[in-house]
Amino acid sequence: RLDQKMKRTLRKRALIGLVFILVISLIMAIVSLVKSLLSLSDDTMISMTLSAFESVGLLVSLIIAINQLNDSKEIARADFLVELNKAFTENQGNMELYTALQDCLDGKCDGCDGGEGVCNLSFPKVMVSNYLTFFETVYLLLCNGVLSFEMIDDLFGYRFFLAVHSKFVQQS
Repeated sequence: RLDQKMKRTLRKRALIGLVFILVISLIMAIVSLVKSLLSLSDDTMISMTLSAFESVGLLVSLIIAINQLNDSKEIARADFLVELNKAFTENQGNMELYTALQDCLDGKCDGCDGGEGVCNLSFPKVMVSNYLTFFETVYLLLCNGVLSFEMIDDLFGYRFFLAVHSKFVQQS
């Protein structure tokens, strides 16, 4: 993914450079054409040329500002995702439940009797509810466009499916 993103960034920068060169060439060609068609004085042509460059400069500045806003939005979103992950991993209850669920999946669980399909882990329902409520929050962020599925899938997908496919969580 990172290589693809770097390639897109390089292509984007090359395209911006090419457009910039084309715009300057186009302005110079238009100024020359206007001068020859209207027989304007050199002072008027210099003034028109400067005005054209100022207009292009303004447009370029706007494009750069919009690009910077998008970049800062992505950085803020990444920071938010890091903090969200930190909130999950620093919650002692979530980590205890996650470890127990992983142990059950790995066959190291003391609370599960394999053949019966019953899991008797000793976690209160509120701990299971809090674990799942975290994912409800993630879902709401996803629905409201704060996060994208691609952003959360690698980080939270396994934790979610570990819980919802657990016999203990289903029983609780």
